[in-house]
Amino acid sequence: MLYAASDGMTSPQDAPQSAPESVPESAPEFDSGPLDAFEALLLFLALGVLVFWSFVWSDAAPDDRLVAWVLMRPEMLSATLVAQGLLVALILARVARGSAREEAGRQRLRDGAAGALLRRSGLAVLCLLTAAVVLGAANRVLRLEGDDLLSAKLRQYEQVKDQVDAVFIGSSRIYRHLDPRVFDLVREERVRVGGQPGLSFNLGVPDMRMLEVLYLAEWVFERSDRVELLIVEATDDPLELPEWNRNAERTIAWHDEKAMERIRRGIAQLEAGETRRAELLAAHLEIYQRRSSAVGRGAVLLDREPWPGLPPEQRGYQSLEQNQRHPISEDEAQELVERWNLLHERPGAWNRSLARLEREVDSATTDPFEQELFGELEALAARHGARVLWLVSPGPTRRPDLIAAQEKGIVREVLRFDDPERFPEFYAPSGRFDRHHLSEEMAARFTVLVAEAVVERGLASPAEDPAR
Repeated sequence: MLYAASDGMTSPQDAPQSAPESVPESAPEFDSGPLDAFEALLLFLALGVLVFWSFVWSDAAPDDRLVAWVLMRPEMLSATLVAQGLLVALILARVARGSAREEAGRQRLRDGAAGALLRRSGLAVLCLLTAAVVLGAANRVLRLEGDDLLSAKLRQYEQVKDQVDAVFIGSSRIYRHLDPRVFDLVREERVRVGGQPGLSFNLGVPDMRMLEVLYLAEWVFERSDRVELLIVEATDDPLELPEWNRNAERTIAWHDEKAMERIRRGIAQLEAGETRRAELLAAHLEIYQRRSSAVGRGAVLLDREPWPGLPPEQRGYQSLEQNQRHPISEDEAQELVERWNLLHERPGAWNRSLARLEREVDSATTDPFEQELFGELEALAARHGARVLWLVSPGPTRRPDLIAAQEKGIVREVLRFDDPERFPEFYAPSGRFDRHHLSEEMAARFTVLVAEAVVERGLASPAEDPAR
């Protein structure tokens, strides 16, 4: 033996040999990391559906331009859900194809698949929500405006807002009955103490109700500190959403967070069954999500042509006779003719409406929620140093909610024209265009009486107004 063992060393041959590790047959591994190229392509295609489907031809100009942006139409939400569903289904198919041969491999595959599926499904949903949030935020920052009647009026108002001190807000009975030019002439003839009155502007549009009135009043006060008078007349039933008006740009615009809180309170007070309450809540929530995510708002980016037949010098006013004098569609023309005929060729029905009006008492059933909204508008105006004059227009119905609110002290100033005996010229068929609107001539007369009442109620002297 050439080497002694006293140094504690052993030869390589004498070293104990460790048993080799048991290596199982390789099991297929599931890639739970970031999306691979294939899945990224699927996600890109799913989101791309939104972009390419959104580029559709405009009904107004099918031969010359595209009106589109991401999520511009309501059906885009459905398209998004379908696309994301396909993406998840394809990922599940990929998982199924990788079934393992060994039990351990299968278990690892199941564990990895569950986590990856949740993560990737979450990523798909996150992409959708991110797009909605970004578009919704851009919509608020850019303050996109549509091409509807109210948007056209708001653009005109922006041009003269620094001169306007009186704004008319409400339904078509404001739109068709109050002419700012006549109103301002009366004020100029009876100049108020302290200076020359400013301009007035008509922001009335058909079927405006109190929730929209509040939104529009806030919009006005945000843009000008000169406004000191609001003249308001709104359609009743503030929670109602007529079918023809549900998809209108103006309806989407006023469904903000403040409106949804008011709607929640209103539905809670509503004397109706659970089904009716659920229907109303669902309808308002659907419009709110369209506003919040910019769904249905993209067309406004490319379609900002002036509303036809709305001369800027009239400051928002237009009579129904003017509508007939301007180019309108055959359907619109036919509707105006039918409305005129309903009054003038069937006088018996109109006379029966007036008889019911005379029997109707002021203490009819009232809506406490609408009275709350009256109070909110009064408080809003007071905070901005303005006041509100409420109108009860000449027509076939009274406004018991408004009258009761005045008796309770919720509103201060109400100007009533709901007495056929006192204002026979406004109730004679010759003085009306249809059952709900005055003729152009009587609208001018109505504007004069309202303007005189405004002057007498505090802008010039504390005299009584002529309509009470």
